[in-house]
Amino acid sequence: MLNTKEFIAASKIVSVVAVSNAPIPILATAKLENGKLFGTDLDQTISVDLGVQVEPVVIPNIKKLADILKLAGGEQVEFKQLDMLEIKSGQLTHKEDLIKIDAWPLPSKIPKVCSGEISSEDVDKFLIVARAMSTESVRYYLNGIYFDGSTIVATDGHRMYFTDLVYDDEMGAVIIPRLTVTTLKKTRDKNSPVLFKAYGQGEHPKYISFEYTSAGFPVTLHSKVVDGTFPNYKRVIPDDRPLKVAIPEELPQHAKILAKIATIGRPSIRVSLEDRTISYQKTSLSFRMADSFFEIPDFDVNAHYLNDILSFIGARTMEMTTDSRGSIVFSGGSITALLMPMR
Repeated sequence: MLNTKEFIAASKIVSVVAVSNAPIPILATAKLENGKLFGTDLDQTISVDLGVQVEPVVIPNIKKLADILKLAGGEQVEFKQLDMLEIKSGQLTHKEDLIKIDAWPLPSKIPKVCSGEISSEDVDKFLIVARAMSTESVRYYLNGIYFDGSTIVATDGHRMYFTDLVYDDEMGAVIIPRLTVTTLKKTRDKNSPVLFKAYGQGEHPKYISFEYTSAGFPVTLHSKVVDGTFPNYKRVIPDDRPLKVAIPEELPQHAKILAKIATIGRPSIRVSLEDRTISYQKTSLSFRMADSFFEIPDFDVNAHYLNDILSFIGARTMEMTTDSRGSIVFSGGSITALLMPMR
């Protein structure tokens, strides 16, 4: 038997991957084996260690069952496999069609390349960098975080976030899928460190895994990597950044206000260092600066991107280029952000 509250908590974690509306019915199920509850969508597999040995069983629609057990209110839950799967908890007896354990898909076992722990603070940086991941289908190789063992980078072509994360310089570069990063963010306990592992043959790992805690349970998240080539991000970072100014103290709050006003369809706001204003259509906010910058033209940027960058950069440093791209580099913190102006 299993403790019902613990089983429901584990089911909630697994349901992030094993969703009820999965395109293939078997992917809405979970497998209970060797004291662990598994869920998969074939691209990623998550397991929660319950620490209780029971007979291996495939559980249909894990999210629906968790909702039923929560309403039933029993303290223990038991699974019996006869001609059907019988689930008992308190006064509840619920039956489902029996699914053979061999029908449940599992990823292939492949040799490990390297492993190492990533601190809670570095995982937080990892998740901030992830905000710049792309969602477009054409440049699918941008739909994730690039990690080469020493640097993590994400970009959607309009902004780029990157930071050092020293892990293993000999690890081949990988692109961690957006979906896997989202699952990690949804399920990881706030202060949990992460044990990262890369698997596969040859120079570039083909699979990765994250080990961490979720709701106090030991969890392992396995995933395929994005099969593609990430662009050379170093070529985008401008070498010539002649103007370096401190970000005005009021600017982060002003950007937050304008991001609330600016629509998704028309997100462009104007920053004027000469007038010391940041504006969106008929709304403008002024800020203080010690120096004058009459030679710097006004520039337009995406309100939502600027607000996001300033939320983690804070009042640090803004560097501007004079090249044709006119990109803006925000630095001074543990994460560097590059923002392209809107034309």
